[in-house]
Amino acid sequence: MRKVLLTGFEPYAKHRINPSWEVAKRLSGEEHVEVVQLPVSYETVSANLLENLTRTQAEVCLILSWGSRISGFSLEKVGLNIADSELPDNAGKILKGHEITEGAPAAYFTNFPLEPIAQRLSAVRIPNAISYHADTFVPNYVFFSALHYMHVHDWLVQVGLIHLPWPPKFVGPNEPSMPWDTMVRGMKITLDYLKE
Repeated sequence: MRKVLLTGFEPYAKHRINPSWEVAKRLSGEEHVEVVQLPVSYETVSANLLENLTRTQAEVCLILSWGSRISGFSLEKVGLNIADSELPDNAGKILKGHEITEGAPAAYFTNFPLEPIAQRLSAVRIPNAISYHADTFVPNYVFFSALHYMHVHDWLVQVGLIHLPWPPKFVGPNEPSMPWDTMVRGMKITLDYLKE
């Protein structure tokens, strides 16, 4: 069985929780899965992830984040070489039109098995979609940085990013959401496939 590094992010902005971390920590007892919380910091997030990959020697890295206005798993296909957000990270840093890695490609396609994961989620009626825009905040920053590192160093680790919805109690009555238990069930299906 393959080892998986599963990460979620600490809370940021006005939010007291981060769904990505709440879901990730519920999976900390899964066999062959190491769960780590990532900082919402442009300065430290990439080094933090790479240190944990080196420490765990995981063959698969799955970064969880949350997405606004989504009702299902958003399976990210592309890491973009740009950081551009009005929102500050937890250190107060704002990046606008910032090239993450100078001279690197504008984007990398992930080597993550998105299509079979999407098929398995759809088979049990868990909403999901493959996305071609991972946003341009810290989650995309670390996603792109990890994909670039794997490319430059020929490190054969599968790196993926999935955005999760908010649970119903944290959004308005007509806003998209997904219950905690559905998110955890979908992640267990995902992890079972990744460990094969």
